[in-house]
Amino acid sequence: MAVKSTLKRTGSGLGPIEKAVAQLNRTRLLVGIPSGSRRDPEPGEKGTPPSNGVIGYMMEFGDAAMNLPARPFLRPGVRAALPEIRKGMLRAATGALSGKPSEIKDGFDQAGLMAVDSVQRTMIAGGFAPLSDRTIEARARRKYADTGKLVGTKPARDARAFLKLRAEGTPDAVLHDAGLATPLLDTRSLFRSVTHIVKEK
Repeated sequence: MAVKSTLKRTGSGLGPIEKAVAQLNRTRLLVGIPSGSRRDPEPGEKGTPPSNGVIGYMMEFGDAAMNLPARPFLRPGVRAALPEIRKGMLRAATGALSGKPSEIKDGFDQAGLMAVDSVQRTMIAGGFAPLSDRTIEARARRKYADTGKLVGTKPARDARAFLKLRAEGTPDAVLHDAGLATPLLDTRSLFRSVTHIVKEK
């Protein structure tokens, strides 16, 4: 998502202030997952894995062809951070009007950090469409390519516990509420890839 700030000026001969305001108007804040954000293959995964940018887009909007429901986290996360984002943008604008270019970058960075934190908090908070049985079973069966042993990460262990408890009669709703099949946080690669960039046009 892109955030921008615009100030109009009148008069002439403002010197440093005029230059700082011009810099402010050229500056953009981008929050999200870079399109080329590399993702390491998961244990047992073959071929070149899709980037975090691709996965993030699919999670945000869903993919009907893959029967993948939307699990929006980026836009809601940024919206939730708007009060804090505005504080950073105000800092940038105040810096421009004071003729302090460094405050512009600092203000945008402040806004970006708050946005990223909010997006990641949204991912952790959950409340997304539950994982499909196929995905849970794939997590549970995941093995290391070199040893053939089952992966021992927490998401993989949780998936095996999910299937075991389900077989014993525990309702799926209880298992999902217990966090044994959490979307978006499998390897935390997507979580860690959320970032912000401050750039000038």
